[in-house]
Amino acid sequence: AALVAFGSNDIYDLVWTMLNKTNSGCVGCRVIDDGIMAYPVYWTMSVNDWYHASGNVTGLLLLSQDMAHILDKAASTFLQPGLNIGWFGWDDRLGNGFCGSCNRE
Repeated sequence: AALVAFGSNDIYDLVWTMLNKTNSGCVGCRVIDDGIMAYPVYWTMSVNDWYHASGNVTGLLLLSQDMAHILDKAASTFLQPGLNIGWFGWDDRLGNGFCGSCNRE
């Protein structure tokens, strides 16, 4: 929403630069910080947000193979039987970003 509300060519260029800095630069490899499965997925969502705000088809196509690889990897990892999924997010009341003892999903 912020890209749409406050977006300009300078902002779109800045976001493009940051998307490229957090991409590994190797097509189909990974986002730089992929230790937590959701971070690369969030990166693909950021690319989508940037594309929808900027309309830059060329940039989207340059990152599309990385996006496809990230989403395929996340789906194949997530869809394993018996996967032990842990909740993470941020709880300002507790100051805790991860669950201590998680229930299996």
